[in-house]
Parts: sequence; structure tokens; C-alpha cells
Amino acid sequence: MSTEEDEKDEDLKEPVTQKVTVVIPYVKKYALGQELKFAIASWLKFFRTPCDIVMIGDKEEYWVDWKDEEPSITLISHVCASDNHQVDLMEKFKIAIVAEKVTGRFIFAADDIYLVSPVKLADVETLKISGTVNEKTFTGTKAENYRRTAKLLETASYPCYETHLPVVFEKEKWV
Repeated sequence: MSTEEDEKDEDLKEPVTQKVTVVIPYVKKYALGQELKFAIASWLKFFRTPCDIVMIGDKEEYWVDWKDEEPSITLISHVCASDNHQVDLMEKFKIAIVAEKVTGRFIFAADDIYLVSPVKLADVETLKISGTVNEKTFTGTKAENYRRTAKLLETASYPCYETHLPVVFEKEKWV
């Protein structure tokens, strides 16, 4: 006989679908504590779609432990490409697009995003927008990046998709 909690968990399971890859870009010098370890553990525990995890970036000391316990976790080594965080993210994104270990549809998620309850692929696929950005939205490097983007788009404000949430991408739309 199942418990009410087991029944709720069953309701959250998705029909068997193709695996997706969760890509986590990682730069050790910017990490706070063991956030990467907690992020990976949360994806393995709470994500209801079959997945593999691919880290692109620096290797952590505890990587060896994962390799033995979780064959679904892969590291693609990559040295930080720039002090401009968004430039480095784009370099890691480009690696994800051409990497054989990354599925055609993949999730791009920060190293400090933790799932705290069951999540379906449809939850991640839902478009997210945090509002409109303008010259007062950001400071530092992000402000410089905003100014470049606004100039390129020839506009003073534009929709902001930087909600610090995982996003689904399809490789074929980027090549």
C-alpha cells in the first residue's frame, strides 16, 4: 500500500522520454563553498526527466567521488575565457552546442541553482522573463554588457530573460 506522499511523487513522474542533458558551466574561483556539489545532488534527486549532467569548466577536488558513484556526470574541462562572466558563459555555451555528450535538447543551469522539490521538464521549458531592463538595472560588467546590447539593438530598454533559472535550448537552432 502506498503512502499519500508516494502517490504525489508518482503524479510528478513524466512519461519515459529521451534523456536531456543538464549543462552546468562552472568557474571554481567564483564559486561559493560547495554549491556545485549541492546543485548536482539536487538535479539527481528532484529532476523527473531522465538526464545526464555535463559540467563545463573547472574540476573540483570531489570530482573523483562523483565519477565512481554517478556515471551520468561528465566534466568537459575549460579554462575561464574572460573576467566578463557573460563572455565566459557564452564560450561554455558554444562548447555545449558542439559537445557529443550533450543531447540535442539541453538545459543550461547555473552552478548555484538547487532544485528543492520535484521538477518536470515542462517546468524548465516555461519561458521566463523578469521584466524590462534599462540603464539603471545593472552595475559593473553587467552594466557595460547592457550598454553594448542596447546599442546593438538600437533601443534604451529590452526584455530581460536573466532570471537565474535553468533554460532549455535546442542545438539545431544555434548552428
